[in-house]
Amino acid sequence: KNQEHFYPFNHPPILAPLMGLVVTNDFLASYLRWVICLVLFQLISIGVLLRLMILVFKWNVKDLFLITLSGLFFYPVIVAFIRGQDSSFFLLGICLWVLGLMKSNDKVAGLGLAIALIRPQIALVLAFLFLFKKQRILLWFLIWSSILLICCYLFIGWTGLNGFVKVLIFSGQGLGFDVEKMATLMGAILRWFPGIDPSLLHIVGYLGYFLAFLFLSIVWVRSAKIGFSQI
Repeated sequence: KNQEHFYPFNHPPILAPLMGLVVTNDFLASYLRWVICLVLFQLISIGVLLRLMILVFKWNVKDLFLITLSGLFFYPVIVAFIRGQDSSFFLLGICLWVLGLMKSNDKVAGLGLAIALIRPQIALVLAFLFLFKKQRILLWFLIWSSILLICCYLFIGWTGLNGFVKVLIFSGQGLGFDVEKMATLMGAILRWFPGIDPSLLHIVGYLGYFLAFLFLSIVWVRSAKIGFSQI
């Protein structure tokens, strides 16, 4: 009834089986088990990131130690753990994507992008860019994504998937979220112009999203090769 404090779950149900294992009627125990899972995802992500820094960038031990500490104790990471957010799972996907891209392993890069679909608004932008360069990564992304889609169907069925689409439409209207607190274009506009018409806000927000697609596409098309600067 109170949309101001309602937060719809608008992420693909990729982690549904894991949540089914850790969640019981005991809320506190379930919460603690889930945080432990998130910490494990974060540790795996840091491991992938360290491998990237060692193999590709030849970082020294001091820098590796600092990036490990920051990866565990960075304030947004702690907040994500406290709130039970799946940011560490998304980070794992992005780290695999970067490692696969830098090591020319299209299969790993595609898998990383598919895992990053836990935040589809970001993963779809990154996947779209491979229409112009390294199309095999896009192919592997589609393969891994299809596997995840089949798994999601097995988890929640057609009714669940249909409901998820409805939740996406609902959340796309900005309902149930503290948009004005977010570090996004729409969040900034709401802070500057709190009385803005919601329809105009969404037009500007989606226009910014489209311009991001366009800008990144131009950068990738004009680049002779895709390296760390493009990432």
